[in-house]
Amino acid sequence: MRKKLALVNIAVALAVVASFMALSGGSVAAKVVNHGKITVTVAGWASTPAEPADLQKVINSFEKANPKYNVKLEEYNGNAYPTTILASISSGGGPDVFYVNSDKFLGWQEAKALYPLTSFIKKDPSYDYTDMYKGLRAGFTVGGKVYGIDKDYSTLGLFINTS
Repeated sequence: MRKKLALVNIAVALAVVASFMALSGGSVAAKVVNHGKITVTVAGWASTPAEPADLQKVINSFEKANPKYNVKLEEYNGNAYPTTILASISSGGGPDVFYVNSDKFLGWQEAKALYPLTSFIKKDPSYDYTDMYKGLRAGFTVGGKVYGIDKDYSTLGLFINTS
């Protein structure tokens, strides 16, 4: 279930970016036009060795369904990722779709490094955002505006050593 959620939500994020580019006339700073195609950059880090290969399958499927888009996957070192991405965004560049840890989200949102996605989510009748757990939705929502879609989630277990 967790893997499926991650892949579906990354595909949704790509669709949201495609909608945003279409509605904004393609005027997104990080976009690159290459042979008539719009390049969308996805950035993140691999939490497991299988993640990049699974993500590439989602990207291939998205590109096949949306031939005017070329999706470029950029993988970063997990430890340096937050600093690298925020510096890139602050300088006017940065990826179009990227991972944000929930502990970094509020600072990035307050710094205006994130764009609200609410209007794009509402315009896509094929995606039911309310189908996600309410607690997950709340993690990337401020003032009723959605700034991020959960890639995945995990649970932590508490074990007690009684010996």
